[in-house]
Amino acid sequence: MRNYLRRTFGIDLRSLALFRICVGIILLIDICVRFSDLTVHYVDSGVLPRDVATKETLSIWVSSLHLITGSAIGQSILLIINMFLAFLFLIGYKTRIVTVLCWIFIVSLQARNVLILSGADDTLRLSLFFCMFLPLGARYSVDSMMNSGKYITNNQYFSMGTVAILIQISMIYVFSFILRDSPIWKEEYTALYYMFNIDFFSNDLGRLFLNYPPLLTALTFIFVWVELIGPIIVHIPWFYVPMRLLVIGIFFSMHIGIATTMGLGFFPFISMATWLLFLPSPVWDYITKKLQTLSRKEMIIYYDRGCDFCRKACAFLTTFVLLPGTKIIAADTDPKILKILESKNSWIVIDNLQKKRFGFNALTYVMQKSPIFWFISYPMKLSFIANFGEKIYQYVATNRPMFSKILSPLRWNELSFSFPRWQQIILLVAVLYIVFLNISSIPGVREKFPKDLYGPSYMLGLYQTWNLFAPYPIVGDGWFVMPGKLVNGKEVDLWRNAEEVTWDKPDEVRHDFKNNRWVKYMVNISLNRKWKGHLLYYGRYLCRQWNAKHTGDDRLHTFSINYIMEKTLPDFKPPVPQKINLWNHECFKLKK
Repeated sequence: MRNYLRRTFGIDLRSLALFRICVGIILLIDICVRFSDLTVHYVDSGVLPRDVATKETLSIWVSSLHLITGSAIGQSILLIINMFLAFLFLIGYKTRIVTVLCWIFIVSLQARNVLILSGADDTLRLSLFFCMFLPLGARYSVDSMMNSGKYITNNQYFSMGTVAILIQISMIYVFSFILRDSPIWKEEYTALYYMFNIDFFSNDLGRLFLNYPPLLTALTFIFVWVELIGPIIVHIPWFYVPMRLLVIGIFFSMHIGIATTMGLGFFPFISMATWLLFLPSPVWDYITKKLQTLSRKEMIIYYDRGCDFCRKACAFLTTFVLLPGTKIIAADTDPKILKILESKNSWIVIDNLQKKRFGFNALTYVMQKSPIFWFISYPMKLSFIANFGEKIYQYVATNRPMFSKILSPLRWNELSFSFPRWQQIILLVAVLYIVFLNISSIPGVREKFPKDLYGPSYMLGLYQTWNLFAPYPIVGDGWFVMPGKLVNGKEVDLWRNAEEVTWDKPDEVRHDFKNNRWVKYMVNISLNRKWKGHLLYYGRYLCRQWNAKHTGDDRLHTFSINYIMEKTLPDFKPPVPQKINLWNHECFKLKK
């Protein structure tokens, strides 16, 4: 049983590193997207002022750092801090501490405006929670680069942390299957037909599939049953490597299909990142063996032992550019090499043919042999770049003490993979709790549990309900028209940047939305009864925005928010557009 658990719930350290890098990139992109809507979604003059968020959207169990300020400058500072932490997470610097801080900031950021959240945010937040209990910096990181202890060659890692995160990933799909309890998913297999008819999600490629009904039926069948069968097969110990590669390949194909046919933000990408954790050690060993060519294995790098900057630079190259295990040797171990190093004032790179390279030329050769950055070596060989690079190298070489001082905050430390027993106990409780949360998300079950049991899930960011397109996809999609009347009587469409008002369907409905977060916000306040009261705050925001830029008779006086609904009918029947007036707003009273 112990061997079974280690094999099925263990994670390769290299898979953890790749997962960390992908999550770090997604974090940075997500924060950049949020930056573009800073004043709308996080500032008091936007759609959700802090007093409204505190009263109407936040649980009593939740607090948010982003509630300490309602100004654009204050929120910008918080996002910049978040972005800096995401970068440190990406490169694996002080990984344990930085992961905790990233988790705190992402819980806080998501709590500030829950109206724009989606399943992608849940997956990202939960991933960061479990990452706090995993050695993400053990490979391909600044932490591993600065390891002064013995290099641990065993890449297979097993702990309560690996068990927890793999169970969490599996539950996303199993409970998505359970919650999709509708005939269109499991009897008629028409769900993708309805999904590709959702105009604010689907694109041209997605709508192209509507021309092939039998294919849609087959894809729906595969889609829904893979969600149940895949997470089961991936934990079977027999035919371990081929089974895992098969399941990973199927889920990657599924999420690539989602990404290319529907606009669901970063959901497909964070989902693919989680499946990287299942990559087994034999796959990494095979790739490493293939990459260890003769020229890479027999390359030797000599550096000046007395130069701390030189040692760190060589460690950086072998960690992020070359393969771990590349020979890095202090020059004073060989008197002949030391003499050459001192005369050339340069590090020395010796290839498998015993040819010696120095300065920028040596760096070019190292990049050429890199399995990742080999393409950079081509421009580096150009004469004008090589000459300039050599001048830069000589400047660095003659100022090594200064650069050593600059890099002094990077300290050599012994890397540890162990986690205290009390953290393992916390994880065990967390796993049992998320199982409870997912069971309680099943319709009819939630009402049987006291509401107080759900409070800690909001405080710890463990809350989750995997009901994307469940129990069935939206059937009442459409487009917005917001005719506004200025003081001078002119009519403008506020939804489409003051263009002439038209009630016709746009060529691309999804292009009316700046990004996926705007889709979530507008769908929530328009079609979700729980949030319809926020049409008032959206209306006030539109008034402020327009009248801050216009004066006199060009000010916005009144407007209405209308939704032209096209209810998707079965069997490819053409929909009949229906106008729904959602909200009427008066910005101010006109003086008589």
